[in-house]
Amino acid sequence: SGARPPTRARARRLLGQAASPRCWQRSAPPPKHFSGARGRPSTARAPRGAMASAIGGTRAQHEAQEEEILAQVRSRPPIGSREHGLSGLEEELKANEGFSRKIPGMISKYSGLRRVRGDGNCFFRAFMFRYFEVLLSDRTERERALEVVKSSLEYLLIAGYESVSIESFVEFTEDMLENLEKMSLADLEEVFSDEGESDYLVWFARLVSAGFLKSNADRFVPFLPFDFVTVQDFCAKEVEPMGKECEQLQIIALSEYLGVRVQIEYLDSGDSATTSTHTFGPEESSDDISICLLYRPSHYDILYL
Repeated sequence: SGARPPTRARARRLLGQAASPRCWQRSAPPPKHFSGARGRPSTARAPRGAMASAIGGTRAQHEAQEEEILAQVRSRPPIGSREHGLSGLEEELKANEGFSRKIPGMISKYSGLRRVRGDGNCFFRAFMFRYFEVLLSDRTERERALEVVKSSLEYLLIAGYESVSIESFVEFTEDMLENLEKMSLADLEEVFSDEGESDYLVWFARLVSAGFLKSNADRFVPFLPFDFVTVQDFCAKEVEPMGKECEQLQIIALSEYLGVRVQIEYLDSGDSATTSTHTFGPEESSDDISICLLYRPSHYDILYL
């Protein structure tokens, strides 16, 4: 194992002192509706106290269920170990014919898989881990990436962010890159398995994605989901908050800002015998940077060529 990077102590200090923006404080959302009894509703009006008690009990049940699900998610590591081959994925999906028929084609293209926790941050965490993993052995690209990160604070200030809200995430990412040449793969896995350190890198990725979208608002407005009018509003509700799942706009923004191409295999239960492959990022970026991700409904994992 290589020397431990000094970023760990710095992360502890940052996590203890820096307050993240209010909109990034994730909490379980309240249930949007309550399940009721089937059939026609009774015409009898329940006593107000009894009705409040019933609603309160149902709310408590929903919240308890949500907390149980969140606890199960949090019990998994942010980043798993590399799996050689796709036999584990094949076994997991064997009961779904639509998924399983596509696995042989993937086996011919990819040598392995690394699972990422499904907490709504899986795309950003998968992208950042795999990119840093590539940078461990690519000094030229590492130096280029460091320059991009060093310039990101000014870029984000121009995009409208306040320094006090963002500088900790930028500094931590910069420190990681500066110390990456001293790290081994085991060190990198340890950093990304640490909840706080891993989340700082996810926060950075969300920040620069939102900053890129805001800085190119005219380009992206026509592609916003129908319930959003401005890029500013989309970023505030769908990009910046932790735990928000990723859409194609975020993929384009992160890959183009960092200057890195990402290849995504879309695995669904459709009739096709193969996955569909989509590549995002600048055309002129190096072909040696190999970030491949697997997408299946609402989740991303890492693939290895």
